[in-house]
Order: sequence, then C-alpha cells, then structure tokens
Amino acid sequence: NTTTTEIYTLSLRDALPMFEKHRVQDIVFAAHTDLEVTEPVAPQALKLDEAERKLAAGDTTGAAQLAQQALAEHTNDPGRAQFILARADIMNGKMDAAVQEFTQAAQTSHDLRTISWSHIYLGRLDDLQGDRSAAITEYTAAMQSRDGKPDTREAAEAGLKTPFAPPHAAQQDSGQDDSPSSGAPNAH
Repeated sequence: NTTTTEIYTLSLRDALPMFEKHRVQDIVFAAHTDLEVTEPVAPQALKLDEAERKLAAGDTTGAAQLAQQALAEHTNDPGRAQFILARADIMNGKMDAAVQEFTQAAQTSHDLRTISWSHIYLGRLDDLQGDRSAAITEYTAAMQSRDGKPDTREAAEAGLKTPFAPPHAAQQDSGQDDSPSSGAPNAH
C-alpha cells in the first residue's frame, strides 16, 4: 500500500544521484588559464628586498633600519632580517653583534640558504678569533643544512679544509695582487 506521495519521494531520492552523476560528467574544466596566479607579497618582504639592495650599495644604516622595521612588523622571515642585520654589523666592524645576529638567523630562518650561510659566516668569525674547533662545528652545520647550492658547499668545504682569512690577508700571504674580488659573497 504505497501512496502516490511515497512513490514520488522514492523516485526523486533514486533519481537525484543519477542526475547529479550525469551532470558532473558533463562539466568540462579548462585545461589551462591565461590568468597568472601569484601570491601576495608581504610588505615586510619588500622591506627586506630593499634592505638587501641598500646593503649591496654600502648603506648599512638604511639596510639595518629596514631589517629592524620588518622584525618589528613581525615579518614571516625573521631569519632573513637577522641575516641582513648581521652582514651590516660585519660591514660596520661590530663582530660581537654579528655573531648574535647570525646565531639568531640560523635558529629562526626556514630558508636553508640563510641557515647555511649564517653557519658559514659564524665559522669564518670563529676562525678569525682563532677558535678552529668552533669554526669546524659551524662549517659542518652549514654542510648539514644542505641548501643544494654549489657556492654554499664550496664555501663550507673550504672552511673545513683551511681556516678562513680575510681576502686581503690571504692575497698578501700568497703574494697575489690586491684585486677587488673576494670570493666571499656579500649576499646569500
């Protein structure tokens, strides 16, 4: 004793999934789009890009200010900001501050290149202080970071092989002329 309403309800219940299955099969998605999809860039990332440019141009004060601003605004990349601050400190002869900044960069960065180069710089600073054991530990940490870049591997291997010496001192020791290229990147 099935009523007409019950038959209608049963028919709809059975028919809707079948209808949806056919409808979905008829949908055609575009294979590609001409629209370029990009992620928005955080303002702090732009500040850090500008800080890198200022540092490369020798404006350590401007670079440090922008890196500090990015940190104050809670950048998603505090390790990069610390790395910029550390390099500015080196350029200003503030080696103790550079050690602190490189250490923080190595601890807070999610970027393998920043981590690796922070350890390389820490190793170089240890070598300059005559602490070869600490330097080897840092160069080893750089190798273990595995950023995959040949210059990183070469710099870490060179540090493991021989203690770092400033380019000018190394050239004087080997009798080479005073060329402006140092072999040590000012950026990572």
